[in-house]
Amino acid sequence: FESALDVLAGTLVIATNGAIDVAGRGYLGGERPANNGTNEGRWQGNAIGSTVHAGGSYGGLGGATSGGVPNPLYGSSNAPVDLGAGGGRGSDDNWPGSDGGGRIAILAGSLQVDGLISADGATGGGAQAGAGSGGSVYIRVGALAGQGAIRAQGGSGQVGGGGGRIAVHFTGEASNTNTLTFSTAANVAGAPGQPGSLFFDRTYAYVPFSFAGDGAGSGPSPFSLYITSLVRNLAGTATVGWSDSVARRTSPAT
Repeated sequence: FESALDVLAGTLVIATNGAIDVAGRGYLGGERPANNGTNEGRWQGNAIGSTVHAGGSYGGLGGATSGGVPNPLYGSSNAPVDLGAGGGRGSDDNWPGSDGGGRIAILAGSLQVDGLISADGATGGGAQAGAGSGGSVYIRVGALAGQGAIRAQGGSGQVGGGGGRIAVHFTGEASNTNTLTFSTAANVAGAPGQPGSLFFDRTYAYVPFSFAGDGAGSGPSPFSLYITSLVRNLAGTATVGWSDSVARRTSPAT
């Protein structure tokens, strides 16, 4: 059995002060309760994964230091349904690894996100314990709107977790989304993980999204783009700065 949050709705609205939050609800970190006696974090199929001093991986590799080895990447970028991976423990059993992000799947006629959808990995502890990877957010809707945030970020800490996976499939138009942001980034860490995957499926759709600045731009800036094909890992991360090239927004990522 693997835990998951599956939402089926005609209309789903997440208010400004509301959230769907499964942060840290994924696979267990090394030496966590119910994983006692195991130095490594758990990953796909609850198998042994990231070693001591390594963060969990899912859509992006976990960070590593002092000889740590993160578990491999796994899962689907366009239909992500997996839990995030846990990090390995720290220098001794007193510093357990942190858990990966959980799994969210939403099937709705319309979705408005003014608050938060989060499947972030849990923050790592001391003694170079590994953080958890981001989990998965899989959205299939007719219409999409909102000014909030959708995240599956890797956990921060001394050894960071890799980013998770977000996939958004919609058949209608996006509206009122000028500041709706998506992120599968790897959070700041001493030994950071890598960004995860971000996937859109709305061929030839006019999509007035905004993405948070990633250091290339001065911050959130509204822009419009045409998604001409399936797009993921925009600009190498899931947060795209306004000054990044337009080509990165209108062609598939490599």
